[in-house]
Amino acid sequence: MRIPTMRCGRGGWLCGCLMALLAVPGVSVAAEWKVTPRVNLIETYSDNIGLAPRGRETDDFITQINPGISLSGTGSRLRLNLNYTMQNLFYLKNDQRNTIRHQLNSNATATLIEDKLFVDGGISIRQQPTTLTGPLSFDNLSLIDNRTNVTTYRISPYLRHAFDSFAVSELRYGYNKVDFGASGFDSESNLYSARLSSGPRFNRVPWGLSYNQTMIHYDNPRAPDTKFEVVTGQLSYIISRKFSVFGNGGYEDNDYSFAINRQRPSGPFWNVGATWSPTTRTSLRVSYGKRFFGNNYSLNLTHRSRHSTWQASYLEDTVTMRQLFFEQRFGLIFIDPITLKPTTDTQTGIPFLFEFNLPFLTNDVFIRKRWQGSVGYKLKRNDLSLVLFDEHREFQSRPDTQDVRGGQATWGLQFAPSTKLTVGGGLQHLDLPFQGRKDDIWNLTASVTRNLQPNLTGAIEYRYLMRDSNATIAEYRENRITARIGMTFQ
Repeated sequence: MRIPTMRCGRGGWLCGCLMALLAVPGVSVAAEWKVTPRVNLIETYSDNIGLAPRGRETDDFITQINPGISLSGTGSRLRLNLNYTMQNLFYLKNDQRNTIRHQLNSNATATLIEDKLFVDGGISIRQQPTTLTGPLSFDNLSLIDNRTNVTTYRISPYLRHAFDSFAVSELRYGYNKVDFGASGFDSESNLYSARLSSGPRFNRVPWGLSYNQTMIHYDNPRAPDTKFEVVTGQLSYIISRKFSVFGNGGYEDNDYSFAINRQRPSGPFWNVGATWSPTTRTSLRVSYGKRFFGNNYSLNLTHRSRHSTWQASYLEDTVTMRQLFFEQRFGLIFIDPITLKPTTDTQTGIPFLFEFNLPFLTNDVFIRKRWQGSVGYKLKRNDLSLVLFDEHREFQSRPDTQDVRGGQATWGLQFAPSTKLTVGGGLQHLDLPFQGRKDDIWNLTASVTRNLQPNLTGAIEYRYLMRDSNATIAEYRENRITARIGMTFQ
C-alpha cells in the first residue's frame, strides 16, 4: 500500500508567534487546561469515487485512520480552543491517490496587561471546492481536482482604555493571511482601527465613533490591491427596556477594481433602525439606509420557545472571498435547534457545513445580498431542523452575477437510550449566467449512531448525492455506505 503524502499550508512562523504568546509569563500558567485525544476508524464504499458522468463511474473502498485532539484553556488571562484532525485516506483501487489532509480550527485571546493590552489570534486549515462548475463533494474522499487546502492565519493586538464612566477607547492592529493552495489567490491584509464608545454615563443615549482601514495585498501581480476605509458615527436612544432606535452615518473610501457599469465604491452612507425585544425570548432588529450601491437593508429576528427556535436574517454588504473564510460565512452552518450553537463534526470538532454555498476562487469584490431562515424543534426523543436561504452575488470587476438558493432539513429520533436515527436531505440551486450554467444539487443521508461505551461511538451511514445540470457532462450520481468507530481518551 502506498504511504499517504502530506498536504498542508504554509505559515509556520505565525504558529511560532502564537506559541510564543502562550509562553508569556502568567498567561498560560494560571489557565485550566483540558486535553481530549481521539481517533476515528472509518470504512467507506462509493460507487462513483470520481463523481463522473453516467457511464464513466468507477467504485472504490476508502479506509480512514484519523487521530485528533481537542484542547481548551480557560483562565483569567487566557481563553484558547483548538480542534485538530489528521485525516489519513487509503484507497483500495487507487492507492496512488492515498493522501493526508489536515483540519484545524483554533482561536485564542490573551491578556498581556490587565484591562489594557490584549491579543487575539487563530489558525485554521480546511479543504474547499475551487469552483462551482466542477464536481462538488461534501468532503475529501472523492477523487476530483476541484478541491484545495485553505489555510488562514490571523493575529491582532489591541489596546483598551476607560475614561472613567465617560467612554472606552480601543486601538487595534490586525494581520491575517490566506493560503489557498492554488496559484494566484493567496493574499495578506493589514487592519488598522480606532474606536471610541460611550461609557455607563450614557446608558440612555449610547454613542460611538470609529475608523477602520483594511489593506489587502494579493500575491498575483495582476490582481490590484484592495482597500476598505470607513469612518462611522453611531447614536442610539433607549426608549424602554423593550424598544430602542439607532442611526449610523459616515463616509467610506474604498479602492478596488470595478467595471464601467458598476458604481464607484465610495461616498457617504447612513442607516436608521430599531430594536424590539418584547420578551427575553424574542428579539427583532431592522434597519434601512443608503450606500454607494443603493438602498441598504438588514433584518435579524430570533424567537425561542420551550421546544423551538426560530431565526430569520437579511444582510447586504461588500465582501471578498477571503473575508468569508475568516468570518466563516461561506457555508450553511447547521445550528443546534435549542442551544443555537453550531453542530460540530465529532471527527474534527469543526462545524458541519453545507459548503457548496461559495463563490469560485476569485480576488474580486462582490456585493452580497442574503436571506436566511431557520427553525429548530426539539422534544424528548425527536429533533427537527430546517434551513432555507437565498443569496445573490454581484461581482464588481466584471458583469457577472451568481444566485444560490436552497435548503437543508434534518430529523433525529432517539429510539433507544444509546441509539439515534438521523435522516436529512437538501437541495441547492446554482444559477451562474456568466458560465451559462443552471444546476441542482441534491443530497440525502440516513445514519444510525450508537454509544457503545462512554468514550466509544459507532455509526453506519448511507449518503446519496445527485447533480442535475443544463450541461449534461456535469451531471453525476453517487451512493455511499460508511461504517465508523470513534473513541475519545479522557
